[in-house]
This record gives sequence, structure tokens and C-alpha cells, in this order.
Amino acid sequence: MRSVALTVLLLSLVGCGAAFTSASDPTPDAATEAGCCGDDALAPEAGQDARPGKDAAPEAGQDAADSGCLHCDSGSPETGSEAGTDSGSPVEAGTDSGQDSGSGQDSGSGQDSGTDSGVVADSGSEGGQGDAGDGGIVCNQTLCGVQCVNLQTDPSNCGACGHDCLGGLCSAGTCQPITLCSANPIALAIDSNNAYWVDLGLGVLSVPLAGGNPTVLDANARTYDLATDGVNVYWPDTLHGVSACAVGGCAQNPTVLAPYGLLSITPVAVDSNNVYWVDSNNVEECAKGGCSQTPTALDSATGSDVATDGTNVYSTAWNGIWACSVGGCSGSPTQIATGAAYAVALDSNNVYWVSGSTSIKTCKKSSCSPTLLAAGQSSPTDIATDGVNVYWANGDTVQKCAVGGCGGNPTQVWSGSKAVQAVAVDANAVYWGTNGGGGIYKVAK
Repeated sequence: MRSVALTVLLLSLVGCGAAFTSASDPTPDAATEAGCCGDDALAPEAGQDARPGKDAAPEAGQDAADSGCLHCDSGSPETGSEAGTDSGSPVEAGTDSGQDSGSGQDSGSGQDSGTDSGVVADSGSEGGQGDAGDGGIVCNQTLCGVQCVNLQTDPSNCGACGHDCLGGLCSAGTCQPITLCSANPIALAIDSNNAYWVDLGLGVLSVPLAGGNPTVLDANARTYDLATDGVNVYWPDTLHGVSACAVGGCAQNPTVLAPYGLLSITPVAVDSNNVYWVDSNNVEECAKGGCSQTPTALDSATGSDVATDGTNVYSTAWNGIWACSVGGCSGSPTQIATGAAYAVALDSNNVYWVSGSTSIKTCKKSSCSPTLLAAGQSSPTDIATDGVNVYWANGDTVQKCAVGGCGGNPTQVWSGSKAVQAVAVDANAVYWGTNGGGGIYKVAK
């Protein structure tokens, strides 16, 4: 029996040793890996570990050498682990040491959480230098969202992120004007789509606010002012009377709302219901849909300009500013300011006007105590407001001042070589017209 047992033992020892190649080739045969660990070569019973107290394979982050068995695998580390070394703590899947997380800052563990795919601003978050080598972009200018821009020259971010020059160039952080078209305007009005003007010798015309070819609405119009409500354009025609034409054109055949008056018809204004104008010595109104060519006389004040807020009509005269309800004031308007007044503009709270030939003034509608906004101006001819600033045509310049005052020092919006005749403003831009070979212009606010 001992002989048989010894024989079996020898055969067993020979079987395990034969599983390895010669000493010159220490790599185990893949097919014999199970036999390299003695008892572990035996198949475990169901529900039992391959080795008592050991797992059959190392956990993620643990080297195969830690398993207590010879390192017999193919040499490829498991996902998130390194071959043949034990760091003492697992490495998370998909991380690479030294790669940024997209913000230019590390995740706080010495290892970053992903690949940097964002823009890195040179803002000092990592020693003042962005890391362009990890897939980001070094921005040495200004980061507007995910764009690296030059605020001095970028027309979409001129002077500040998001400040669009509306088709104009950006120079030194300031939007430059663009020409909508060549023209010789003496009056200007705008709506959300177009600019409209009176051009001496050419009548009433329009052009898109983005610029383009002008459209002649009425080549035969003889007028010095116009207004629009976005549906029609209205003007006081000295030959035919107060006329209306659709903004898209009227085949040069406008509708006459009221006949020509006594001497002359100059300024005009419009609100949601009526058209208002000054006819010789009367401020008159007519419903936009027509008044059987019989307008209503509101007051007998002479005026060089007229404006309305839908509640009252304000007119300027040589002796001040007068207000009358749109429903009438029995021919007795209220004088809200004294002194010679010319062009007038309104916002929800205030009245603004050209006072004399050199000053811009304002006061509250509810209780007028005039405030001087600017003096020493060069014969201002027109005025407009957006409720934030007041703009006026001033010789060959366009000026502005905050509605609350500017310390008597208005800001120059534009300067040229031709006289500015008219000015208008909307939420995005300022518009003006120059004559004598001039044009219609705009500049982003």
C-alpha cells in the first residue's frame, strides 16, 4: 500500500511541476493557471469561494498580486486600476491624473473628474494661467458665455458682453453708425420695421430699419412733418390736407382725412385713436378712421410742434407749452411752461422741449417746474426720448442727456459735416437724418 501511495504522490508532484515551462521562460501557460496555486485548482462547490477566505478575483482597484495567488494573468489592468501595483485605494473608472474637469480647477482629490472640454479664462484660478493642453482654450481677452471676445472690436459684444452694434462696426468699444439710405430728410418717424421721412422734392418715403432700398409712399406729398402708428403714415399736406397712407404703400394715392386749412399745416402727431395737427391758429384732431373731413378744433393756440400721450395734446408756441385733453378743453388749454418753445417730446412722466434757440428743458406733466438739461446748444431743431435719455438734433451733431439730468454736460452721440434735421429713437437705436446730400442713419444705443 505504501508503494502504491508513494507512486500516486510522485505522480501528483510530477503533474503540478509539469504545468510550468523551463526556468528560462517564467511565464505560466495560460491553460495551467488554475494549477499554479495548489488547492485552488480544484473546482469549488456551489456557493463556496474558490479559496477559503479569498475571492476568486481581485476587487476593482486591487492588484492581482494581492489575491494570494501567483500573478498569472495576461498583464492588462482592470478598468480603473493599474497593473502590478497596489495604490492602497481604488482609482475611479475613466479618470486620468492631471486632466481638468472643464472648469480649469481640480476636483479636490489630486485627480480630476474628466476631460476639459470648456473654455479656460486666464483669470487666475490656476495660478493665473489657463491650461490649453487639456482641450480648453486660453482666453486672454473677455469671456462672454463660451466665447472669447475683444470688447474693443467685436460688433456683437461691443464695450460689454451682449451689446450688439445692429449691423455697425465696433471701434474702441463703441458702436459706429450705419447708413440706412441716402436722403435729404426734413422730418423723420419710425415704427418697429421702418423709418419714414419727408424728402424735399421726393415726397414721403420709407426704408427698412436694417437699411435697403427706399420706397416712395407719395411722390406728390408737400409737407414738413409726418407721424406713424405702425399701420399708416400720416402727414399734413399743404395741397390736399391731412393724409394717411398704409406703411406698405398706397399706390401714391393717400386718403385725405381732413381738408387743407387756412394758411399752413405743419406738425402732426398720432395716438391709438386720433391724428392731431396744428392748422394755422388751431390745434385740431380727427379720428384715424376718418371724421367726414370735419376735424374738431381743440384750442386756438398757435404751435410749431405737437405731441400726444393719448390723454392730452401738448403744443409749443412762442409763449410757452400748452396742454389740452384729447376730448377737448373748451378752447382753453392749460399753459404748463412759459417762454419760447419749439420741438416737444413726451414720456410717461415728463415733457421735454427745445427752449429758445439754445436750451433743452424738462418738467413733470403733473406739475411743471422747468429744469434746464443743457444750455449753449447750437439751434436744436428736433427732440426725442425713450424715457431714459433725451436726444436732440444740434447743428451737425446728435446729443443726449439722461432724463434726470447730466450736469449740464450732454453726451455727443454723433458728429458730422451736415446739419441734422430730425431725430428719433426706439428701444435699441437712435436714428437721425441730415440734408444737403445726407442720409438716414442709425447707431445702436
